[in-house]
Parts: sequence; structure tokens; C-alpha cells
Amino acid sequence: MRSAATEGPYVGLRPFFAHDSKYFFGRDREIRIVQANVLTTPLWLIYGPPGVGKTSLVRAGVLPGLETKENTAVVVFSDWDGGLFESRFRAATAAAVESTTGKRVEIDQKCPLDEFILGICSLYGCSLLLVLDQFEEHLRFGGLPLRQSFDRALERSVTSEDNDLKVLLILQEEHLGELARFRRIRLDPVANGTRLLHLDYSQAANAIHGALQGYAVGADSGPTYAEPQLVHAILDSIQSATEMCEPFAIRESEKRYAGGLLQMVMTRLWLMEARRNSRVLHLETFEQWNARHDIVRAYLEEAMAELDASEQEACIRLFPSLVRMRGGRLTRDLKSIAWSDATLPADHMRSLLHKLVESRILTVASPTEEQPPTERYGVVSDILVGSIHAWTSEYHDRKLQEQLRRLEEQIQGLKRGRLFWIGIAVLASALTFAVSK
Repeated sequence: MRSAATEGPYVGLRPFFAHDSKYFFGRDREIRIVQANVLTTPLWLIYGPPGVGKTSLVRAGVLPGLETKENTAVVVFSDWDGGLFESRFRAATAAAVESTTGKRVEIDQKCPLDEFILGICSLYGCSLLLVLDQFEEHLRFGGLPLRQSFDRALERSVTSEDNDLKVLLILQEEHLGELARFRRIRLDPVANGTRLLHLDYSQAANAIHGALQGYAVGADSGPTYAEPQLVHAILDSIQSATEMCEPFAIRESEKRYAGGLLQMVMTRLWLMEARRNSRVLHLETFEQWNARHDIVRAYLEEAMAELDASEQEACIRLFPSLVRMRGGRLTRDLKSIAWSDATLPADHMRSLLHKLVESRILTVASPTEEQPPTERYGVVSDILVGSIHAWTSEYHDRKLQEQLRRLEEQIQGLKRGRLFWIGIAVLASALTFAVSK
């Protein structure tokens, strides 16, 4: 769990969780809409562009204040990678039910998934709220039998009158069309969903000030606030960076600000002030760091500069297994990551992964917040994906230029050597001719 004393009220690029709720501001309207519908509608959607804060909205905003019925087990699941995803989903569901009811779940794990869910609801007198996060990662594999089986079981469970079940689907809006494969469920994003946009100016300013106010409550650390002129400067920079991160996104009529970028900047600014034993955020401090326009690239490059040459080379082989060429993130366990780079010993790879977690480039993924983290790693935010691709491409370009430069030096050396021996041959011929005379 994070420590407010050391990290302050901002979370960087990782999502907010329930224990961060006192610092989560700017989404009051969206929280009310989702809370009003998620327990009264069999299935509700939350959708929006990558990095807009869908996970944070649910985990730090919607769920902590949700007035659920007694014996309602809330299952938060996002680990869709690989062929064992359904086993992990069943395990997460059983763990949530056991935590809620205090009863051990003893249902045949080999039974069909819809029968497993029915057994949970009927045998344990339990209501279920399934929060299926990053659902686009499941939709990507729609043609596989395991995925189709899960889809049919989910349809039967949602439409069954015997289940006390509600489902909250969270996904990127570009994948909404893939929901058409659910033929028995009405999935209308307008009538049965909430579209999440990036923050407007008022929401973003509230996210800055509200978090500081939440930190100041009960904190014995002197004044805690942001200079008024600082907020405008930060949001102006964030708005430009938001457009750079989403060059092909449909532009809204008003300026918007990516919450992940805002948290990243505020975390960095807080730490810079903390080194000066200050809890006042100054415009001058921000301007010192914001000399570079692309704040996301600066964030990534600073982290990569902390690695030595061999670790950077390992990152070139690591990143393709964690980010998609066309956008999106994946999670991988240590074994599959090590398999993708057999040149690096497992203990060295683990050390590299931990460094990337500490620098907040990667995160240790786990199916639910309550379960202990497993060694499954993923990029901390969609916001970083474009910069990772750019850094990887530039790294390859630098290596190619170095190889071309060495090749040119070798060619020049060969040329010089050839001319040297030609000169020796000419001199020898001249001497031979002179001696013969």
C-alpha cells in the first residue's frame, strides 16, 4: 500500500485504488451516474479512450461508496492473458465470496462457468457484482473456443432469473463494436453505459486542489497548497501533452486534460518540493522541470537513463512482449518474459523488472487488489505505450547508426591498408629498377 507521508497525495501513472479514495477528485458526476445504475441494471458499460481513468473511477470512486446489499461479493477482474484466464476468474470470484460470507466455497471447478456462478448465488445466499476491467483484452481473442465459451456462459448468467448478478464492463471505446458478438444481451453504450472523457478544466483543477486538501487533513506538515498561477501552467502543459498522446482521437469542443498525465506531473512536482521540505507547490519548481515539451517522453527517458547499457538492451527485447504495435498493454508472468529473452538470466531479469516497477514504468499486476501480487508484469499506463514505441525505435536507429559508423571505419581502414601496400609495391618496383640500372 502507498504511504502518504512519502508519496504525497498523487499516484503517478498507476490507477487509483480504494485506499487512495481520499485523494480522488474531479469525477463526482460520473461516480453518481455509475452508482445509480450499476446495481439496478443487469449490465452497465464504462468506456472511453485509453488512459482516461476508467479503472481509477471504479476502484477509487464508484466501489468505495457503493451501497450494496448485505452479502454482496464484489469481484474485480482484469487478468485476461493466456489460456488460464477463466481459472483465475473463478479463483477471484471464490475469494471474494469467501471474504464476504465467511464460508469456504466448495463448488466443482470443472463445472460450466454459468453453473459455477449459479452455485455461488444459490448455495451461499450471495449477490454478485462482477467488475470486468480492461475487457478489450478479452475481446481481442474472440475467435478462440475458450473465449467463446466464456462469452456464452456470461450471457446465460446475465439473462438467468435464478442469479442475483450484476455486471460492470470496462473497456476502451474503440472496441465497442466487438460487443456485437453477445447476441443475447442488449449492450447499448448510450442507454446502458457511461462514456468517460478526459477531465475538463474544472475537474482537473479540482483533482489538484482536492488531493492536497485530502492530504492536509490530519497531516502535521505545515501549509499544503498549490500556487494559483501554477494550476493554469500545469493544465496548459497537460492539454498539449494530451493531444500529443492521442493524435488521432476525435477532438472535443472544449479543452481536455488526461488524468494520468496530470497525476504523473503532480507526483513529480510533489517529490521535487518534498526534497526541499516544502508542501507548497510552486510555479518556479514546475518551470524548472517542464523545460522539455514532451513530458511523457521525459518521464520515460529519465527512467531508462538510470539503467546500464545491458539493461537497456534487455528492455528492447522485453517491451514487445508488454505493448502492442497498434496500442494496448499486456501482462506477462516472469516465466514467459524470461522465455522471450533467453540471453538474460532469470535473476537478472527479475532485478530489471523490479527497477522498472520502482521507476513506475511497469506495475505488478494481480487479479484483485485484495489478493497478494503475483509476478505478472505490465506497463503502468496506456499513456506510456506511444513513448515506449518511440524510445524503442530510436534505440534501434542509434544502434544501426553505430553499426554503419563502425562499418565505414572498417572500410576506410581497408582502403588505407590497400593504399599502403600499393605504395610499398610501387616503392619496391622503383628500388628494383634503380638497382638494375
